[in-house]
Amino acid sequence: MNTPDIHISKPYIAAEKAAGANTPSPLSHPSAAHAASSADLPRAAEYAALENPLVLAARAFEKDGKVVLAVLTEPIYLASERAELKKLLEESAAAAGCGDAAVTFDLEVYRRISPEMPEELKSVILKKLQIA
Repeated sequence: MNTPDIHISKPYIAAEKAAGANTPSPLSHPSAAHAASSADLPRAAEYAALENPLVLAARAFEKDGKVVLAVLTEPIYLASERAELKKLLEESAAAAGCGDAAVTFDLEVYRRISPEMPEELKSVILKKLQIA
């Protein structure tokens, strides 16, 4: 897995060390626990998924208490590895307070998820994933 090197300037690193370990880095995203406490379950599921190094991007929505999490990942060649990652992401979402989140690797579902998506589209996606 090739990941690009991230270079951060030395003054920033020195300032971060001086601030101490309890100060969150401005480069880090809010934690999944913070998102869950603000009652934004889809956002909590996204943050939980993005903590996994294989996940490149995540989008989620909620309808009728069900959270659908669509993810884009690094290439995964074995079905067993994909199933294991799906289980890990479901467990991560549950730990973030999202309950039973349905995880999908479907690119079409990922592309259709947006903040302004209509309720009808959410229903169609739930039916496609056989959740409804």
